[in-house]
Amino acid sequence: NMEKKLLGLLLGLLFFTACSENETVTAPGFSFDTTDEIVLGDEENATTSFTFNSTLGWTATTDANWLTVSPSSGMGGSATITITVLSRNDTGYSRKADLTLTSGQVTEHLTIRQDFSNYIDAEKTSYAVDAQGGKLEIIFTTNINSENLLVNSPQDTEYWLTQSVERTRAGSTYSIPLTVLPNTQKESRVGYLFFTTMKA
Repeated sequence: NMEKKLLGLLLGLLFFTACSENETVTAPGFSFDTTDEIVLGDEENATTSFTFNSTLGWTATTDANWLTVSPSSGMGGSATITITVLSRNDTGYSRKADLTLTSGQVTEHLTIRQDFSNYIDAEKTSYAVDAQGGKLEIIFTTNINSENLLVNSPQDTEYWLTQSVERTRAGSTYSIPLTVLPNTQKESRVGYLFFTTMKA
């Protein structure tokens, strides 16, 4: 009886060992079509997508608060992630974020870059002055250095619309004083200001 029990135990162990050797284990891993930087435009709501393959389930996280990643997790197989920018990049320089894909003990890092653009936002786009003339203050915000920004008016308005040489600045907000001379004509007149960027 003892020999039969021992033989049964050995057969059970042998059977268990055989099953373990035939079992297939899938290791976590990623594959990408490209490992280049993921580049987004400078505007708000700029979006782009990229596709990759994962052998197992995965999660996606980012260290930036100016973009979203969707979806943030998925199953094994082919997957597409969409990246959306939450705000315009008006910092004056490109900004980067790290996108981390994790599956098991495997991690992959991708770099996301958002380009920047120069901008000028005027507080108002039109001003009305009565015939007696008067003073105006043009207020606008910009990320352009004041040394590289020209503000001028057409020659045919320079005799009645003059700009102070002095500009005031508070952070990215500028104020330009204008003087409008009295209008002695019987018709209304219109003047313009042009903002021109010079290369640094």
